[in-house]
Amino acid sequence: MGQNVEGLSGRVRFSVPGVWTVEAREGFESFAYVSGPEEAHHPSAALMLRENEVGISRFCVDVVNHLRDTLEDVFVIDIDAWSPAFRDELGFAGAGRMV
Repeated sequence: MGQNVEGLSGRVRFSVPGVWTVEAREGFESFAYVSGPEEAHHPSAALMLRENEVGISRFCVDVVNHLRDTLEDVFVIDIDAWSPAFRDELGFAGAGRMV
């Protein structure tokens, strides 16, 4: 059974499988992951909300470059459009990308 992950600002909500761990982490809107041995790959969902002035394409390039520069053995699986839902209490969260 899945569980909902609610962002700190309340602007974003998504679901992950029930075996995932959901926790608050500084610098992230929301964070969820699968636990396991430290040396193994761990699926994760890390969400950051950032305003930017460079445009979404340049921002995605910068994000991928940052991941490759700061983490070991990075493999970007996909970059796709993110379509947030309208929420009555908060309005439209804004367009973005999922990396």
